[in-house]
Amino acid sequence: MHKSILVPLDLEEPELIKASLDAARIQAQASGARVRLMYAMPMVPSLYLEFIPAGFEKDEKDRASKKLVELIDQLGLPEGKVSCTVTQGGIFHVVMAEAKKWQADLIIVNSNWASLATFLIERHGTSIVRYADCSVLVLR
Repeated sequence: MHKSILVPLDLEEPELIKASLDAARIQAQASGARVRLMYAMPMVPSLYLEFIPAGFEKDEKDRASKKLVELIDQLGLPEGKVSCTVTQGGIFHVVMAEAKKWQADLIIVNSNWASLATFLIERHGTSIVRYADCSVLVLR
């Protein structure tokens, strides 16, 4: 059974979040695993930095952290079994780094990205499946 489950989320897709949380809850309850929710903030291209207000990235990180904490409450798992992190960078790279750092033995990803904004994440999901050092549960 699993001991550490990593769940990368797109915070702009509530339906996909629900599916990921449901799968994480089922897996964690079955095995007593701990769950790590994560959000990968996109990098702002340097070309646009002069147009972004000071503190924008910090505000976005705070917003994402707050949302992840709300999602932890929705999971309904025992206290201490769920944590969260907000990282910044390319999705594939930060997910792989977090999985290694956190010693995940399962990563839960979605394959059906509902909007054009998240279309590129599907390619990252494919890379995660291909290159992960642990099991990957792909939700359809």
